[in-house]
Amino acid sequence: MNIYQYTAYNNPSGAIQVVESHGMRADKHDLPKQLALVISKSGEEGRNILSSIHPDLQLFQNNLDKFKNKIKTDFEVKEKELFWNAVGTKGSSPVTETKEIKVEKEGKSTQELLVIGGLIVLSLAIVFKK
Repeated sequence: MNIYQYTAYNNPSGAIQVVESHGMRADKHDLPKQLALVISKSGEEGRNILSSIHPDLQLFQNNLDKFKNKIKTDFEVKEKELFWNAVGTKGSSPVTETKEIKVEKEGKSTQELLVIGGLIVLSLAIVFKK
């Protein structure tokens, strides 16, 4: 039994609606073949239509929702484990780290400039004193 037969036998009203919406007259004996013809001519849209009338749609939807939640949770955990903060512990985002590092570098460069400036002033004072 293929998917067209399964859908046509377990959801005949949905299959008839799809076949007739594509301009064909539905025949209960040839419904699986007609459904297959409509779906094959419709491409991606046809596969979406077939999935929307599938008799086990709710079962698939429940499993898909569980799978999506598991993937989302796993991704969030792995994403947090990928990054290390400036202290060397896991969990900080790279954006936060970048901002912290820039602030630290700016602070160090300002301190270094002040020390160098002080040394220059001191050197000039010693030179002009003589």
